[in-house]
Amino acid sequence: MEDSILTRSVTTRDRDEYEATRSAFCLARIRKPEAQPVSAKHRRSAWHESIEGLQFVLKSPLLRTLAGSAGVFNFFGTFVGTFYTLYVIRTLGVSPIILGLLIAAGGLSALVGAWLAERVVRHLGLGLTIGGGLFMYGLIGLLVPLAHGPVSVVVIVLFVSQLVGDVAVSIHLITELSLRQMLIPAHLAGRANTAIQFLTLGVAPFGALLAGVIAEHVGVRFTLFIGVFGVIVAGLWILLSPVRRVQAMES
Repeated sequence: MEDSILTRSVTTRDRDEYEATRSAFCLARIRKPEAQPVSAKHRRSAWHESIEGLQFVLKSPLLRTLAGSAGVFNFFGTFVGTFYTLYVIRTLGVSPIILGLLIAAGGLSALVGAWLAERVVRHLGLGLTIGGGLFMYGLIGLLVPLAHGPVSVVVIVLFVSQLVGDVAVSIHLITELSLRQMLIPAHLAGRANTAIQFLTLGVAPFGALLAGVIAEHVGVRFTLFIGVFGVIVAGLWILLSPVRRVQAMES
């Protein structure tokens, strides 16, 4: 047993040394000069910088659209996230093992989405890819509350939802972040992205709370329908905005 522990320790140390060496090699190949950070004595208060980032986001029509859509997505997405496990196991009668496989399938399809993202942008343009990915994710998500019948049929429907939906949302998230990076100057990146996170993720707890109230009165399945329709609206928000006309990512 001691030999086994020692072997694992050496293997872990060797792997760490390899990763450190590889990281150092990659950093050494970077040729683009990095801007010098602002000295501490010239920095303004965190509160002032946060307000500055929020103002920048709200003044930009494209960033304002992305933030609004993401806020709606996160708010209504929690309707699904809050009850998905409960719904699949208790309402649909799927076993926990199959639920784990469903989630794992979603993770694998998200990797496929990451691989496809650039190719989709070349065909559709960046803006349409961002909005279309989220809209498609919402449409495919309708399969979740619509699932019914024998467990075997339900499992197939849920697998389709995970496989196709997670490809779509992965493409959306990657391209949405790419557009944000294009629109935000480097010196404002931290402040503006923090403002966006505040606007979009801050609504999630309220969405989960509201989902619980709705589910108590009308049931879990109808609550999931509301959540999915909210995600579709978030996708339409982008597709009906000037964001859809943005064509390409910076190389």
